[in-house]
Amino acid sequence: MKYFIQGYGALLGYKYPMGLLMTGLYENVSKLQNEKTLTFLYRTPKIQMDPLSIGAITSNYATYLKIDYDKAIKLAKFTKGYAFAYQTLGFILFEKNKKILMMKFCVYLINKWMNLFITKFILKLVVPIKRY
Repeated sequence: MKYFIQGYGALLGYKYPMGLLMTGLYENVSKLQNEKTLTFLYRTPKIQMDPLSIGAITSNYATYLKIDYDKAIKLAKFTKGYAFAYQTLGFILFEKNKKILMMKFCVYLINKWMNLFITKFILKLVVPIKRY
């Protein structure tokens, strides 16, 4: 990242019309900004955003991913309130749950089809014995 920022700073010196959007955990951005060779970062406009609420992340994970509260809070704490981590982790878990639900639905349909097949076709093939 340091080399990328150095290259970007050099290109700014040539007055190229460029922009840079950086995102990350505060401590990581702060370390990068405090690098002595990257002084142009001090002069750039910044928008400081607070971390997302761990409670809100927990609630959303529990509600939309249909997981228990203890798992949801562990996942929320893992994101450290970082919006990108919250979205990425949520997306990955949502996609995983979607695949599991799809598999369960397929098994359900197969069972329904088999029951229908047995009742409609197989049982009709078995001719009841008539007693005379």
